[in-house]
Amino acid sequence: MSWNPLKKLSKSQSMVGSQQVMNINDNIETNISALNQAEVTTKKLYKECKRLNDCILSVNRFESKMTTDLSNSVLCQEDSQLRQVVEEWHTFTIESIKNGEELATIMRKTVIEPLKTWQMAFIEMRAAIKKYEQMRCDLQKLNQKKQKYTEKEKTSQNIVKLMNITEKLSNTQQDYNIETQVLNRDIPLFIESRVDYFQPSLAALIRSETQYWGSNVTSFKEHNSMINDKNDFTTADYCKRQSQRLDQINKLSIVSND
Repeated sequence: MSWNPLKKLSKSQSMVGSQQVMNINDNIETNISALNQAEVTTKKLYKECKRLNDCILSVNRFESKMTTDLSNSVLCQEDSQLRQVVEEWHTFTIESIKNGEELATIMRKTVIEPLKTWQMAFIEMRAAIKKYEQMRCDLQKLNQKKQKYTEKEKTSQNIVKLMNITEKLSNTQQDYNIETQVLNRDIPLFIESRVDYFQPSLAALIRSETQYWGSNVTSFKEHNSMINDKNDFTTADYCKRQSQRLDQINKLSIVSND
């Protein structure tokens, strides 16, 4: 993507009245402020998407390590039922890692990379704003010089310098007005285009996450023997039974023989 905010307007377009110039200058500050906010939001979104990408991969790696450690534990080696549960969990984790890698690839291509490209467009806009601000500084300096030579003695040399500065000031003012109009036109267009630019990325992210979680649920059902008896009792009953078991464990105490 390449955004060109420096398209030149014709000189006839730059001829504006004093009131119109004031309105243009007010608009440019508002537009720059809106651009700043959009850039901050884009940077945050890019950072959080990268973090989400890393977290998905990290969770799967940590879970795989847990299942591997459990599989190698003495407890699993001695208890066949527990070993079966851990082995199925490990198989599910391996498939989840594969699903997570696919999600991470899709997220990188459809969200992270487009956001990075979009940030590059802000750099181009910043270059245009920097040029505008430099021209504004030049105008201030030229106005100061003009005032200085206006107040000086009217010698031939000072008059020539005053004429040169006045001409340069007029040309710079004209270029400044054009640059201001260009920015007032292009910054709002640039900000408005962010929705059309990002919406396909957001849709791709939602679809890919839906597929990721759906695939994990299917894999879990296929590799989890603990839910084979799900018709025997509801989830609420299962949770109640687990709570009862935990209560029994909490009530256990170790005492020494006298």
